[in-house]
Amino acid sequence: MQPPRTSIRYNQIRLPTVIVREDCVIELLSRPKRILGSSPQIQSLQKIVQQAAIIESPVLIYGERGSGREFVAEILHQSSPRRDEPFEKMSCLGWSEELLERELDKKLERVRQGILFLDDVNEIPPRILAKAMDASARIIAACDGAREADECARQFGIRITLPPLRERKLDVPILVDHFIEFFASEFVKPVRAIHPAALRKLIAYQWPGNIRELKNAVERAVMLASSDVLDLADFSFLAIEDEERPLQFKIPGATIQEIEKEAILRTLEHVGGSTTMAAKILNMSVRKIQYKIKAYRHADQPQKAQKAQGA
Repeated sequence: MQPPRTSIRYNQIRLPTVIVREDCVIELLSRPKRILGSSPQIQSLQKIVQQAAIIESPVLIYGERGSGREFVAEILHQSSPRRDEPFEKMSCLGWSEELLERELDKKLERVRQGILFLDDVNEIPPRILAKAMDASARIIAACDGAREADECARQFGIRITLPPLRERKLDVPILVDHFIEFFASEFVKPVRAIHPAALRKLIAYQWPGNIRELKNAVERAVMLASSDVLDLADFSFLAIEDEERPLQFKIPGATIQEIEKEAILRTLEHVGGSTTMAAKILNMSVRKIQYKIKAYRHADQPQKAQKAQGA
């Protein structure tokens, strides 16, 4: 039996009909949630979240919108001793004090011994927040302003800070691969990879909407893709043409070696120094890039020595 065909709208634009494979989506969603990335910021975050999950103290998650605050709260629940208890979430924006307290009481009653995630917790009056803290549920809260986080911090035993995506460019290729796999399965599309030129553009982009914006961009690109490799045209809706700084030399007067050096050093800068990621983007071997870096350093030593003598 063929799976049902579903017509999908994206930003009010009529898109091609796609087939949604529910079995593939369920399999992907059933995998344990984990924080993806290999940057130093994410390695540190993974350790903090792992430790915070087994402690019963209330947690405050501070991060920009789209940086994964709710996702981290779900991981804390999944990894905690309360994993078999209910997990409820509630946005605290836009409520009157009376309605907020009433809704919060309902959530606490449903969650019982589980975990309640309160987004935009800085919108809760101190009296109501103190009442929630006295309940039997564990409170995990989030906010997106540094001042708001400082004001709320004394109410929470643990504070977790989520870095914005623009500060961990090393993780962009990993996240892109993950989202391609997920949406290719969801829409039954043959997309399996991204062209190095397109990946360079995504790494250069500043992602003001953080991981949520990247996820939405890959979803749209996969949905509309006409081949098995995403290219620059698939991301034409992103305003990323001006994100990259200009080259440090004029191409007409540059040698092939100078162009190659600039490309390698620029790519390493974008991916936080990872030779593995740079090799993937430039379609070169890691060994060759490491050899080139060593050669560049060796070539720079006489110049530095001459400058030191001149000084």
